[in-house]
Amino acid sequence: MSASKTASSTTITNNGENAAGQSRMEDTPKPYSVVTREEKYRVCAPSGREIMTCNDEHSASHYAVLLNKAYADGYRHGRRERRDG
Repeated sequence: MSASKTASSTTITNNGENAAGQSRMEDTPKPYSVVTREEKYRVCAPSGREIMTCNDEHSASHYAVLLNKAYADGYRHGRRERRDG
């Protein structure tokens, strides 16, 4: 006997939305962005500080999404603490 399980997965696009177009960070600012300079893709903070440089746009966009997600998680966590505490 064998059992098969189907795992559900969510595909996240470069703008932080899932495949259905639903944003998980709707009310959270997205401070990190990708800037193209001298044929390099730079992930930058709102201050203009360069966080990292990538050779391809896909990698830079991926890191920007991860940084924005981490920012949003911390932002929501802090907001919950203020509300509950």
